Amino acid sequence: MVVWLFAGGGESEIRALIPFLEKHFSPGIRFDRKTPVRKKPGAKPGKYLTASHGKTGRSLAREIKNRLAQSLSKESLCDLILVLDDLDCRDSDKATLSLQKPIFDCLGQHTPYCIGFASPEIEAWLISDWGNTFSVHPSFSGKRQKAMQYRLAQTDGVDFSKPESFGQYDPEKDSCDKKLSQCIVEASINISDKGDIVFSKARHTPEMLPGIDPENVCAKCPLFRSWWNRLKSILL
Repeated sequence: MVVWLFAGGGESEIRALIPFLEKHFSPGIRFDRKTPVRKKPGAKPGKYLTASHGKTGRSLAREIKNRLAQSLSKESLCDLILVLDDLDCRDSDKATLSLQKPIFDCLGQHTPYCIGFASPEIEAWLISDWGNTFSVHPSFSGKRQKAMQYRLAQTDGVDFSKPESFGQYDPEKDSCDKKLSQCIVEASINISDKGDIVFSKARHTPEMLPGIDPENVCAKCPLFRSWWNRLKSILL
């Protein structure tokens, strides 16, 4: 079975999502990432093919349509289309409709698909399973992760029992009023000694994501639970 993955975001999604999915589904299922696309040197010096790197929301919807058309011109249709995006405090129903449209425009309404969201962004999954992520990561384990957890809860208002509730929608930004990942960065800086490593979304999220237990995330993140259970019902 072949699953075409269309994801919003950038380097953390490039490096993290496929290993995470492959860990929890059989080797007979091949996940083929269509977006985001890693930046590559172009034909001319100094030029880069940025493709969907960093795209989300409406930009991702447009990119899905383009990448679907390109893929269908070169290869057979997959068995399932999986779309994952950061919700960034947007309305999940409206966001779902926006991401459905390019699929329906290209393929009609009969191709199996699954649309899911990281709310507000993929770091909420790490927070929901803190014991398997920050608590055991060598750069943050011990007293530092406990102090970071305290700061995130007390200063930034992160609810560790329901991390998907973080942030408020800012219509001018069309995203959250503050970024969860940036709050983690600031907590790692605030709770640090000389030589300590600062949290990096591009580095540490891919390192931690394969270690999470999806059932722990499901217990605290209803939006994750919705798409994860749908994906399991199709693939398992």
